[in-house]
Amino acid sequence: MPVPTLEDFMARAYAMELEAQERYALFAEQLDTHNNREVAELFRKLSQIESLHAKRILQEMRWPSMPALPPAYAWESVEGPETAPADAVH
Repeated sequence: MPVPTLEDFMARAYAMELEAQERYALFAEQLDTHNNREVAELFRKLSQIESLHAKRILQEMRWPSMPALPPAYAWESVEGPETAPADAVH
């Protein structure tokens, strides 16, 4: 197995940030549906923070967009390591 490069690690970090951003946004939508506006706003804020993290990785790596993840680093399951299961919202 080849030794991972900085680009490999940063591509993985970028993917994790995007997944976290999407999941927090999903949680915010679900909480709005259940009229829990205060916690929904917290998840919206967390989603924005994760988005900033992702943008910073692109800037620091000078990537116009995320490169493809090497196959050896594909997630072991459907869920990424930093996402909570979507059904946990209910």
